[in-house]
Amino acid sequence: MNLPALVQSFYEHTCPWCAPHARYPGNCYAFPVLPSSMHGLRSRGETDRFRDEVRMHVQACNFQAPASWKSSVPVNVVTGSLLAVPDVRGKVPRPRVRKVCVGILFVRPLGSPDQDVDNNAKAFLDAIKGPDGLIADDMEIVHLECFKVESQPGYELTMPCGHRNLGGLVEQKTVSASSFTAIRIQLI
Repeated sequence: MNLPALVQSFYEHTCPWCAPHARYPGNCYAFPVLPSSMHGLRSRGETDRFRDEVRMHVQACNFQAPASWKSSVPVNVVTGSLLAVPDVRGKVPRPRVRKVCVGILFVRPLGSPDQDVDNNAKAFLDAIKGPDGLIADDMEIVHLECFKVESQPGYELTMPCGHRNLGGLVEQKTVSASSFTAIRIQLI
């Protein structure tokens, strides 16, 4: 299968096990970040930079689900629970989250050194979780599929991405990249 057809198939896929009655594919997002492994990021001290870059794309491209006209939340947070009232001890209940089925596609540069797909998945999942991420917690993933492929000459995917302007503010622009990471999140 050629790369454009593979990417299109990845975007349109609905998991037959986790969402057999889903009427639409999951939420799909592409990030112009190279597949990176946890081991490689730690040895170079770049873990925080990688997470910040991924979260900048989430913020700039409005990839989170709208909770209200003022805010956004991770895709799998049940929005009705955001305005939770503190209990008698002053503790605010955690937002309820939905289980998700996740697919990740790593398109790496042609001829680049191979990496373990499980290490790539761990680095990317850590970068997208949390209140500013795509999912609330990676513990809510019940099914995970990971694919890695090499890019093909002449192939580029056009996607929105975040960048910082001269004033340091996060803005959105569009880029074309031949190496990227794509994710599909299906609510269960």
